[in-house]
Amino acid sequence: MTTLIPKYDQGSANAVNRSFNQKLQEFVSVMDFGTKGDGTTDDTTAIQNALNYASTLVKSNATYNYGTVGVLVPSNYTFLITSISIPSGVGLICDNGIAYFVANSSTGVMIDTPVINSGNTPIYNIMVKGIYLYGKGSSGTLVGLRINNCQNAVVENCRASNLSSSAFVIQSKFDGTSFTGTATSNTAYFREIRTYGCVLNTLLSTKTGVFNIQGTDHEFNSCEAQSSQTNLSSSNKYLVGWNLIGVSESRFTSCKGSVYDQGWFIDSNTLVNDFVSCRADGNFAEGFYINGSLNTFIGIDGDANSQSATNTYDHVYFSSTATRNYIADGQLIGNTNPSIICRYGVNDNNTTPSQPNRIGQMLLIQAVGTAAFNNGGGYLSVSLPDAISVLFNANNTTPTVNSSNIPLKNWKTNNSVSTIISNFIGGFVGQIIMIESGDANTTIQNNANIITLTGSNITTGSGKLFNFRLNSSNVWVQF
Repeated sequence: MTTLIPKYDQGSANAVNRSFNQKLQEFVSVMDFGTKGDGTTDDTTAIQNALNYASTLVKSNATYNYGTVGVLVPSNYTFLITSISIPSGVGLICDNGIAYFVANSSTGVMIDTPVINSGNTPIYNIMVKGIYLYGKGSSGTLVGLRINNCQNAVVENCRASNLSSSAFVIQSKFDGTSFTGTATSNTAYFREIRTYGCVLNTLLSTKTGVFNIQGTDHEFNSCEAQSSQTNLSSSNKYLVGWNLIGVSESRFTSCKGSVYDQGWFIDSNTLVNDFVSCRADGNFAEGFYINGSLNTFIGIDGDANSQSATNTYDHVYFSSTATRNYIADGQLIGNTNPSIICRYGVNDNNTTPSQPNRIGQMLLIQAVGTAAFNNGGGYLSVSLPDAISVLFNANNTTPTVNSSNIPLKNWKTNNSVSTIISNFIGGFVGQIIMIESGDANTTIQNNANIITLTGSNITTGSGKLFNFRLNSSNVWVQF
């Protein structure tokens, strides 16, 4: 005789009678399949059995599954595993804290979606929540979580550290050995992800990101790749916080890449993405290395990148293939140590005149080595009427009033010895410049090139400001 249990209390008009087995099917726990969670017993088989059982409960048809059946993992346990595979429509969930998964191997992956052969139907609707992935250190190629050819993956409130390779990977079609075809891993949602000390294997032969991402229409919110490493291979630039490979129509909000070779690497097939309040701090090479197109950066934040003593890297680098990217606002502030200060705030090498990269009005650039901008390709479009103050070259009697062919408004004197400025060169008719006194050694001469309000020379001093406009006779007139 089957025992029936009501869905609600016995007196409810909405009560639905279900068998005891039906009741159990609502809650699948790894602990019911023999896991120990003691950190010394290998729990791989037991956890895999729980996941496989949950997949039999997924409602599906031939090509799609509906919803997600959760496999519960208790917090405050440590599960030793080699690699487990999450089937379509199944979630691995710790919803009352964090469950620790410790690697029992230095190769492969810790958590995987099934490896789908090229051309096969992708899996759907997997979830990983509240899981801490801890690797075995710098040897091997261990990945924390790999998502293969998957639609609608959700990863929330997870942590990863001490992994030899990537913490989180979203791959395209995968045949078990390599990528094949166009990326088909779409609509992944990542929220509240923290990583520390991943991509530890400095001998990896290809560019590797803590977040190694492919696909379309992803959401990343409050995700961080962070490390305190000091021995990175900046000459090869292989180790990256965020490695975006053919990513499109995705959104990155409040995400960070810090203390790697590059904070962000955006490849040439990555386009039409939004980056909002994203950071690159203290990286050994570029903060943002951009090959792609049509990406928008709002509230970009770069702090003390190019931590190499060679001083050859930049906060933002646009390659020759990078076109129509737009930085709306933000700040790029270099390290104040002159031996390791970042070379340029923005280094643009685009060679396509009809598709320039653009910089908006509210980008602040300070404490960079060579210049705020390097307009190497000659096509960077800049609108910075008020946002930036640049030092004149020290002890220059005819300082230029553009920065790499970009006219800028705010300038500051920088003279260590007595210097008489007889002209400002490189300006255009109608240009307005504001000169801030950065020393007490400068005299701005009243002559045929410069007309002051008093008709006399101007001696600079602390806190003084002087405005000039270049008239149609190519004379700078103070106003």
